[in-house]
Amino acid sequence: MNTNYITATSPFNNYYKYSWANTIYLSSEVGQAGKITQVAFYVYDGTNYSMSNQKILMRETSASSYTSTAYPGETGFTTVFNGSITYNWSGSSGWQIITLTTPFTYSGTNNLEMLFENNSGTYVNNYQFFDVTTGYSTNRIRTDFNDASFPSTCVNCG
Repeated sequence: MNTNYITATSPFNNYYKYSWANTIYLSSEVGQAGKITQVAFYVYDGTNYSMSNQKILMRETSASSYTSTAYPGETGFTTVFNGSITYNWSGSSGWQIITLTTPFTYSGTNNLEMLFENNSGTYVNNYQFFDVTTGYSTNRIRTDFNDASFPSTCVNCG
């Protein structure tokens, strides 16, 4: 486990009504081939709440970084989760586990790309802070957010 982290609103940014985050995990970070049935994120701060209309998508990629901040679209991705995510804040930092509704079979030879989409249409104060342990400074995370509608074109992307 990498304990060197920064606080960031990735992969989920529920401070805005709509958002997305796109992340590349290197094959060396994933560790091995196999069926992915859960994903976990280290949560730094927050409260108990549920976010509806959340989507997680995965695909394998040869890319090791992004050269654009644009929304990638869903083409080529497999939807592995589509529904509500409930966060149970224990009062201290810890892992938030999300069980996928459709497991993803990962070859272990390519990098893993994940796309997280928030279409809840609401935001929550005192939201969860997810801690990014890798990739934040090496162009392996890109995000966008908006209150008016889902940002499929660059609104506040970066």
